[in-house]
Amino acid sequence: MIQVQSELTRSWSQLGQSFGEEFPSKKRANIFNNYNEIKRGATIMHFIEVTQQNLKLAYTIQKEIFSNSPDILHIKNSIDNNDPGYAYWIVYENETAIGISGIYTVEADRDSVWLSWYGVLPKWRSKGFGRKILLESIERATSLNQFKYLRLYTSEEYNASALGVYNSVMDLCERYENPDDETFERTALVYSYSLTEEKVTPWNNRYMGIRELEELCVAGELYLKDHGYEI
Repeated sequence: MIQVQSELTRSWSQLGQSFGEEFPSKKRANIFNNYNEIKRGATIMHFIEVTQQNLKLAYTIQKEIFSNSPDILHIKNSIDNNDPGYAYWIVYENETAIGISGIYTVEADRDSVWLSWYGVLPKWRSKGFGRKILLESIERATSLNQFKYLRLYTSEEYNASALGVYNSVMDLCERYENPDDETFERTALVYSYSLTEEKVTPWNNRYMGIRELEELCVAGELYLKDHGYEI
């Protein structure tokens, strides 16, 4: 834990960053210009929305990436719903599935859309795909024209390897310490990105329902057991 925190502090000090302050000198245009150059390269990354036909593949990918939190129901419930801010995608590089991403909303703030189960399969990590998927997810959230912010939660201890990408792309980082919610032993962080020209409004420890999402994972495993593990 000490090592993880020192690495995190060092990465933020290099940016002149402290908790609850916007990352300075955000070169958004450069971030997305570089991303667009990558998209015009030899390989093609595309997002395929999760449907009943590819739900099993989506769940298999999510479970491999997040082996401690398999979540069939949150993915399944996104299919054929009427909320544009609730969707999942399987991410392909050319014809190969390499990861997953999704978005959802919470009642505490309908101006925000949250990144959900975003990740890259182990075989495809350390190749820049995590950053590309995050940027594409931001573009998709922006294109909805319904939300001011994209946010995500993570843990500085359990997901330390992803913090460098979040620090380089997102606008704001805060600790999440709501006493009524899961905080991963007080290591939870909330990252935010403005989808408009407005400055990011901090989350400020409003309840986001991580505990309910964890409970949904457990309910999902019972659902699969009751259905003979057939999706």
